[in-house]
Amino acid sequence: MSAGHTPTPMEEAQDYYKSWHFFTNIFGTEIDPPLLNLREWGIPFTLTRFMIVELVAAIIVALSFIWLAKQIKGGEPARGKRANLLESLLMFVRDDIVRPVMGGKSGDYLLPYIWTVFFFVLTCNILGMLPLIGSPMASLYITMSLALCSLVMMFAVPIQKIGFLNYLKTMWIQVDIPVLGILVSLLLFVIEFLGQFIKGAVLGLRLFANIFVGHVVLATVIAFAGAVSFATGPPAPLLSFYTPVGFLVAVASVLGGVCLSLLELLVAFLQAYVFALLTALFIGLPLQHHADHEAAHAKEHGHGHDGHDHHPAHAH
Repeated sequence: MSAGHTPTPMEEAQDYYKSWHFFTNIFGTEIDPPLLNLREWGIPFTLTRFMIVELVAAIIVALSFIWLAKQIKGGEPARGKRANLLESLLMFVRDDIVRPVMGGKSGDYLLPYIWTVFFFVLTCNILGMLPLIGSPMASLYITMSLALCSLVMMFAVPIQKIGFLNYLKTMWIQVDIPVLGILVSLLLFVIEFLGQFIKGAVLGLRLFANIFVGHVVLATVIAFAGAVSFATGPPAPLLSFYTPVGFLVAVASVLGGVCLSLLELLVAFLQAYVFALLTALFIGLPLQHHADHEAAHAKEHGHGHDGHDHHPAHAH
């Protein structure tokens, strides 16, 4: 980073100054160099604060639920506040996110992945509320990496459950138009197929945008208090902390920061919920379409219920 470089809000949120750094340029001073910088040897890798936060979040999630699994291993109910809290969150994801979208068998099949995604995003967001830490979900690189994992699952799970050809059939829309019908159906198939990649990109972009914007707004509001504290003379003498106007601005900034922090805590849970919900929804749509097709085919040929795991509701 060149001397005199002023980081933009995007760079602060992305932890990026033409290369990755760990805890740099806090209050205008570089307080900590990269922990591990391999660029000197021609390898484009530098250990960043977000990498550390992600690792800590993964360890917290793993240790928490390994401990809970041992507690209920013998079929005993969860005991204690921590165990009951963790179990209630697990049941919430299962009963209010996965099963309503995907049904019983298919939902439980996917449940470990949705649990992992939900708690990883949630833990990263909560850690991001700590001073000088920052949420990794405010980095487009990290959210798009999570979205890529979900995109792979969007293809892998339906193909594994219903087969490759049946998966392609879920994207084929029969258009009964003479001559041009097949061309329209082919065009719709291409659009549907490309739509799978768009859905994956949307997962990463919306998570990044919500967390990033929240952090920028919070930083902007709190920055007013900092600006007032140092405005002791021209060109802004009226905004000095020791003047009535400056004092009111500083107090309002701090109170606004507290309120926005509480809102950010709600957003931390909400964005983990939405990411898990959309992931389950996008994975479950092909399974739902296949189940509807099978049910219509059975009804057309006079067959009864075939015992497959039908999903409870269409996604809008």
